[in-house]
Amino acid sequence: MTAEDFIQILDRQEPLSDALRQSLLRTVASSPRPVSPFELGRLLVKKGYLDSDRVNQALATLEEEASPPPPPTPPPAAPLGPPPSSSKTLDAFVERPESSDIHDESIVFDESQRKELESSLSQTSSGSVVSQVESQARRKTLKKPKGNEFDSPLMLLGGGALVLLVLGGAVMAYLLGRESGDKLLLDATTQFESGAYSQAIAQYERFVEKHVSHHAIGEARVRLFLARLRQAVEVNNDPASALQIAQSSLPEVEDIEEFGEARPELAALLPDIALKLTEIAERVSDEATSALDAGDAGEAPGAGATDSAVELATEAIALASNTKYVPKSLRDERDYQAARETLQRIARRREAQVELAAAIGAMREAIAAGDPATAYSRYDALLRSRPELAESAPLEKALMAAAEAERGVVNYEAISKPAETLEAASPVVAAAAAANQRVKGVSRDTGVYAIRVKGIAYGVNVADGALLWRRPVGATASGWRSVAVDDDLLMLDTRSDELLRVNARSGELRWRQSVDVGATTPVVLGERVLVATASGSMLVIDAAQGALVGRVTFAQPIRLPPAVSRDGDRVYLVGEHSIVYTLAADSFECLGAYYLGHETGAITAPPAVTLHNHVAVAVNDGLETSRAMLLGVGSDGVIERLLDAERMEGLVRTAPLIAGRLLTYVTNKGEIRVYEIGPANEPSPLKPLAGRNATANASVKRRNVIRAGSALWISSDRLVKCVPSLSSSQLNVQQIEEPFAGDEFLGEMQVHRSTLIHARRRRGSDSVTVAASEVESGAVVWETDLAAPPAGEPRADSPAGAMLPLSEGRPLTLGKPLPLGPHDSSRYDAAITLANGAMVFTKVGSDRITTVTFDASGPRSTRHTLDDALACRPIAAGDAWLASFELGQICLLDESGMPVAAPFQAPAEPGVPAAWLGAQQAGPDRPEFVVPQATGVVRLLRLNDGPARGLVELASVDLEARVVSDAAVAGASVAVVLEGGRLARLALAGLQSEGVVDVGPVVWGPYAIGERFVVGAAEGDLVAIAASGPLAVEWRTPAPSGRPVGAPALDDRGRMLVATDRGEIGLYSAATGEAAGASITLGQSLASGPVSRGDSWLLAAQDGSMLSVVAP
Repeated sequence: MTAEDFIQILDRQEPLSDALRQSLLRTVASSPRPVSPFELGRLLVKKGYLDSDRVNQALATLEEEASPPPPPTPPPAAPLGPPPSSSKTLDAFVERPESSDIHDESIVFDESQRKELESSLSQTSSGSVVSQVESQARRKTLKKPKGNEFDSPLMLLGGGALVLLVLGGAVMAYLLGRESGDKLLLDATTQFESGAYSQAIAQYERFVEKHVSHHAIGEARVRLFLARLRQAVEVNNDPASALQIAQSSLPEVEDIEEFGEARPELAALLPDIALKLTEIAERVSDEATSALDAGDAGEAPGAGATDSAVELATEAIALASNTKYVPKSLRDERDYQAARETLQRIARRREAQVELAAAIGAMREAIAAGDPATAYSRYDALLRSRPELAESAPLEKALMAAAEAERGVVNYEAISKPAETLEAASPVVAAAAAANQRVKGVSRDTGVYAIRVKGIAYGVNVADGALLWRRPVGATASGWRSVAVDDDLLMLDTRSDELLRVNARSGELRWRQSVDVGATTPVVLGERVLVATASGSMLVIDAAQGALVGRVTFAQPIRLPPAVSRDGDRVYLVGEHSIVYTLAADSFECLGAYYLGHETGAITAPPAVTLHNHVAVAVNDGLETSRAMLLGVGSDGVIERLLDAERMEGLVRTAPLIAGRLLTYVTNKGEIRVYEIGPANEPSPLKPLAGRNATANASVKRRNVIRAGSALWISSDRLVKCVPSLSSSQLNVQQIEEPFAGDEFLGEMQVHRSTLIHARRRRGSDSVTVAASEVESGAVVWETDLAAPPAGEPRADSPAGAMLPLSEGRPLTLGKPLPLGPHDSSRYDAAITLANGAMVFTKVGSDRITTVTFDASGPRSTRHTLDDALACRPIAAGDAWLASFELGQICLLDESGMPVAAPFQAPAEPGVPAAWLGAQQAGPDRPEFVVPQATGVVRLLRLNDGPARGLVELASVDLEARVVSDAAVAGASVAVVLEGGRLARLALAGLQSEGVVDVGPVVWGPYAIGERFVVGAAEGDLVAIAASGPLAVEWRTPAPSGRPVGAPALDDRGRMLVATDRGEIGLYSAATGEAAGASITLGQSLASGPVSRGDSWLLAAQDGSMLSVVAP
């Protein structure tokens, strides 16, 4: 049976075309060895040229026509193909084509197909055992033996025949065995390629076991590995077993020559195994997570299984990534990337589970220890790093346990503490407030507007802007505001931590009740007043009598006022972090603690109760963004869920505005949002209705909003009136007569029917202006300036009595206000009083001055312009004043700024300023002046009288160090402070240096007190240095609380009085520095030192008020 016979039978069954027949014959003839019919048939089916039925039929016919085997003969010149057998069919070569009716025209070979077939047949035949035997047989020759007596031709003939018989039998046995191995391999391959992997594995195993010397043994071993691998993947769907097979078998077959043919299949199988294992790992991880969410333990069931699955998937990915098995050219990197991403996802989830378990454990420990705050902190920290755990059931359960623990520690205690009805004792016996009605007018409305400025509460008449009263209340609480109760006002005095009830029109005290530290704005609840505190309490006070009747204590500070439900039966308080509480208004029992999750300091505006009893809260949860959140309550009025939330641009720092069904917020960036509030059963009960986007000016510190009729008034760096447009969802700005553009608005606005009251700091002014505007037009009705800072120390002996110069360029009298004339928009930082009674107001860096003179008709104010800007504060010199100018001149001027003597011009280098510092007169009656320069030069000038009246230099000295203070003169010595905390002392006559002493960095002084100089050191000490004799520190003593201000005073008992910005006056022995009595606390911030006035002292408060204090 030859391949040629097989071709002839194919042609007889169904005639082949000449081209096909010739192509097959040429291909078989060109093979290095004879090709068996089975090899040719297998190849034709595998290549898809013929179907297996036609080939099997031809093979059967070939077997029937075969003659009986011939007797053993010597090997033929070329080995024969496998002997025919009735069991040899090609049923399982490959899957049949869709149509088995294949005509010869469809399989005509072109040149490339012929070459491919030739190549395939050549590869199939190479290395054949038969060809090796043939080669050996051809090379085999018989050597001629040596002749002997036993040799005979018959013997030689018989022996040769015997050898030939043995050799022929061996060859025949080999050929029969070879054809049996080919058939087994052919059947195995047929089963493999048809997907019958179990049968293929069995046949490949038999072949490998019985035909170890077969030329295709390598191919069989590789195919056996692939069959096992495919069976595990495709039939059993068991990627774990497939991985084990690959890991154990690949090292055994990877060096086989035919392994290269397996790489394309491995390029599909190994990544598929990896993908399936990663899918299994993710499914196991999901199940573990679900088990954790369903329970309350920190460690999920199946966590170990997840780790095992991940380990297998990781090994599979590593195996598939081995270029020895899957070259990069055969890879689909998308599969690898998908598998790696899945593992990363599982790893993150596993890490999250570990962190979740740790967090829940820590929360439970904190709850058990009665520390819910730590539990919240642990919860927040976990969600910051693992936001995906926000819906975790065990975490939610732990959180609810913390909230319940928080609720459990809230406690109400009934108290009975009566209020005080008398004012607290104060050393201040009289005070004159700085109030100036810039614009006079009368409003149609009445009432009192209260505002706090620099720690002082002012009551202003709504009708005409008149200042009704002034009351110190302290400056530590932020967001201070008064609350109306009948005809009175409730307000906090943070100096003594008291709640005050005062008469709204007179400011007189009704009662005062002590409160806890950090009290917030009071809230009226019927006959009770509620005061939440940063100390973690809410005080319950009787509104009429001021008695403290109860205290609710919490586990954390409460820094915002509470909100009361519309029915008045529930009280809502926002904790410093995390929690919003619900209290019963009658018993003050804590009914609920809702976890909102806000961070400390994230809520800076008080909550508000809207229509439908929702609770509105604004949370600043971003650096420059916030969220308006609407919380829903249950039928019992207890907050139970978040209904809706809306993002806003900017931070909310002021209380929202509630008007009917509308809720309005304004942010520090100027965004305004008006929301319509719907019932809780609506999908979005917080519906944006109208708004205005944030503005570019984010530097505005405070923005407020108030409703007047249908319009909204917004104050920020101007006053804006807006009307919501429902059609465009915008806030339409309406023009008003006076928007006060560029001013800084302060405090809250109030609407009194047709009048809008507001407060602002005018551009370029240090005072606060309270004004009334008409609601309809925005026209100004009246304006009153308050709290203008002082421009110097009080004067006790002025023509108009005690006076205090104010930065507005006018004096304040302790008796009645002085007529002012036209308003001066300048701000002055110094005022000097001349011997003739004139008061000159100046400002460093400015060439403008204001002079106030007094005559029989009263005070008169005039303004003048100097030739140059002042370089430092001037000093009085009799009826004139000494002015140092930036261009280097020092002039003696009269009250109108005109020179009264020739100036002194200091030598100056081009472009180098003179850098004058405060001068000092050498003595009350001496026309000599000590003038220091920051450059280190100190000059002594003298006023020469006569025809050539002018300032001349008597002496100068260069201290070779920068001077950082004004000059001080005590006796015959001069003192200045040098850079580096050193004090230099000079002899007044000639300015000879008397040495330098270290005193430390100086923040106040030097001042002359008797025969010594006094300075304030940065570390908080007062230091005295001798003005004569050996240069040394005489004493050092702690300064009173605060920073020293103004010049110290020396009374007739040798006591030195030092005032501080915190409102204290320290008493010291000038000789020893020892305390000469208890410090005097005024309770008001001071801006100047004391000035003696008979049996009292005059001082300037920071709000521009002049205080009279009884001499200690």
